[in-house]
Amino acid sequence: MHNLSHRPLAPTPLACATTILRLPPECRAQALRLVPPRWRGLVWYQVAWYLPTLARLERDRAARFPAPRRA
Repeated sequence: MHNLSHRPLAPTPLACATTILRLPPECRAQALRLVPPRWRGLVWYQVAWYLPTLARLERDRAARFPAPRRA
């Protein structure tokens, strides 16, 4: 788990959204909860806008590079 302190993840709302999108999927919800209230609307909008594209890219990458199977 990433160590997410109470300061903003990045200096601007758009950089904050970019940082959240770069986190592993299991960390994004926690990171979104830590966005400062004044930025929350813009950051959530940006993340929601780009997430479907990012999910498709992650699925394509997973299909190209399958995880090793556990015995």
